[in-house]
Amino acid sequence: MKDSVVYLLYKLLRKNKITVDEEEVKFQLLSHPTYPSLHSITGVLDHFNIENIAVQAPTNNETLSQLESYFLAQIKNDTGEHFVLFIRKKDKINLVFSREYTQVLTDEEFLKIWTGIILVIDPNENEVSTTAKNNDTKIGATVLTSLLFITLFFLFKPSLSEFLHYSLSIIGAVFSALIILKELGLQSNTLDRFCSSGQNKVDCDAVLNSNGASLLGIFKLSDAGIVYFVSLVFSSFLFLLSQNSFDLIYIIGLLSIPFTLYSIVYQYTVVKNWCTLCLFVVAVLWLQIIPIYLSGFSIQNISFDFSALSLLLFSFSLVSVGWSYILPLLKKEIELKTLKIDHYKFKRNFTLFNTLLSKSEVSPVGVIDQNEIILGNKTEKPKLSITVITNPSCGYCKEVHTLVEQLFRKNIEEMQIIVRFNVPTMDRDNDTAKVTARLLEIYTEKGEEKCLEAMHDVYLNLQFKDWLKKWGQNENGNYFKTLENQNKWCINHNKNFTPEILIDGKSYPKEYNRKELLFFVEDLLE
Repeated sequence: MKDSVVYLLYKLLRKNKITVDEEEVKFQLLSHPTYPSLHSITGVLDHFNIENIAVQAPTNNETLSQLESYFLAQIKNDTGEHFVLFIRKKDKINLVFSREYTQVLTDEEFLKIWTGIILVIDPNENEVSTTAKNNDTKIGATVLTSLLFITLFFLFKPSLSEFLHYSLSIIGAVFSALIILKELGLQSNTLDRFCSSGQNKVDCDAVLNSNGASLLGIFKLSDAGIVYFVSLVFSSFLFLLSQNSFDLIYIIGLLSIPFTLYSIVYQYTVVKNWCTLCLFVVAVLWLQIIPIYLSGFSIQNISFDFSALSLLLFSFSLVSVGWSYILPLLKKEIELKTLKIDHYKFKRNFTLFNTLLSKSEVSPVGVIDQNEIILGNKTEKPKLSITVITNPSCGYCKEVHTLVEQLFRKNIEEMQIIVRFNVPTMDRDNDTAKVTARLLEIYTEKGEEKCLEAMHDVYLNLQFKDWLKKWGQNENGNYFKTLENQNKWCINHNKNFTPEILIDGKSYPKEYNRKELLFFVEDLLE
């Protein structure tokens, strides 16, 4: 049930017409230190700037009637406490537990198991810019590519039997690829539809992980399937171009039939579960007998020569060698994703971050000048104060400015962000001094939003001269005085390099990337 939280959250987002990258949702959840808790779910939603609320409500009919049509709810049953997706359908309630399992309950039945904890999303308050991608899109692209190959083969004017056999080989290759993806742990709605029918006897994982799924525990039948069908596709092209008879290909097809019988008997008698994907592959192999029959193929009249045998051996050898290189790369990618999740889960541990932060020397931050840029909470003692020491001429400060923009959108009423420039002012005709003085002026006269827009331009978009043409020159000498005060403060407190981030006066730990501060904002506020 633990891994199902990823699916439930993604499905809730889709229900609210919020499009985000499914892989990114999965990564953010799995790498959260408190996964699969409610705190991890709200943390991920906050990461995507998605308005949400988690509360414990009274477990009665009156409360239930006032709730949204779909939300995450916590229930308690014989196996413990779980999150489920609540979907109201007329007078019934659909509880989605996972990709494979859904329950239909009445209101009274739901109230008996509901703990009262819910998480609701407000779709009207969200602006999510993440590109929506998921594994079903990748599978769809594979299918379209297969159709392209079938069309291309047709252009060479094959006979009906050759075209049917080739098309079925393509289909077999697609199903073999789906089996490989299933073995590697890929999750998608497409695979789920194949591998779960609501019946206890359907379990692809049980079959694919069984001893009979490999030969001598070394060569997996799934690998044999992908190599077999892709080799047939490749050799069919070569046979057609060289005008060789397909008899040799047909013989190999007939020799594969005993393996299909073994697969069916093994699933039925040993595993006692069915792998739907495997059965589709078996069906393809049996269907390929039809074009063999239509071709008029007869063992007595076999027609093939050394050329055909060479092309077939070349195809199988090339595909086998290619797959021996591709498969380890796919497995390595899966391993790297797992390591990345573990890495971020470790780094997002607030206790570790706070321990390193507490060891930093404290600098008296405060507001040193009335013209200083202060975003958010402007009181003397905000809940959280973040000071960013920066310089528009510093290339590394671009990343920190992006961080400032992201922080500004989070809990800005409770948090204070001080932008402090470390800019020498001995030469007031210097472009850097002109720009920063003008930024202070824009902040004072036009406010936070306009100042952030101007900062975005100078850090990420425009050259200094172009920026000064767009935003104008500063005419007030008081702002240069503010820059002098900020520069003196930096010198007095040994803040000699930019960018630097101070959290309540403590230097941001060097062990962390600056953008990782976003992981800890909620905990720092609490």
